Order: sequence, then C-alpha cells, then structure tokens
Amino acid sequence: QLKAVESIHPRSIRLYGELWLDLVQNWKAKEATPIARVLNPRDVPQLKQLSNELETIVKNSAQKLDIPVALLMSKRVIRKLAFSFLTDESTPALWNGWRRKLLADQIAAKKKQFVNS
Repeated sequence: QLKAVESIHPRSIRLYGELWLDLVQNWKAKEATPIARVLNPRDVPQLKQLSNELETIVKNSAQKLDIPVALLMSKRVIRKLAFSFLTDESTPALWNGWRRKLLADQIAAKKKQFVNS
C-alpha cells in the first residue's frame, strides 16, 4: 500500500516503511486520544486590539525607562502575551522576571478591560 502512494519516494519506503507500519500498528492498538485543537490567532476576537493596547503600554514604559522598546518586549512577545490572556494559554517565558515586575500593574488593568477574570 505504501508503494501505491506516488508522493513517497521508493527509497523512503525501503528505509522507513517498517518503522511507519510499526508506528501505525502501535497507534491503532492504543485508544486514540483526541488532539487538542490549536487556535488560529486570526480566530481570536479582540487579539489585534489588545495587542495594540499592550504595545502602547510597552512603548510608553520604554520611553520612561529610556530603553529601546525591543529590549523591553518585542511585538511578537506582546502578541503572544495578548493571545495567552484571551485564550488561557501559558504566557511567554519573557513575561516572567523583570519585565513582569515593570509592567504587571499597567498590563493587568488593560487585561481586565478585555478578559473577565
């Protein structure tokens, strides 16, 4: 059956075919556990708005501290932080530590506007 799949190279079947079959058989023998649904950030309401609000807080704090904004928190981390607030996912690792101590009060106040917790 593996040889019938055109997108699999014959050498791959020869090298890994037994392993693949073993994996499938082991998976079938166990009860299949449902895979957790992964949220697409585009499907999270208010993510963009909360991200923008958090970015403003970070920019203002960086100016007050006279440090580069990117050192305090990058846009990517800000977006992950906002995503974690709205979806109850774990917060980014960079949020723990000195950044949290500096920004926790301001960000907590903003979070309350978006999240009922």
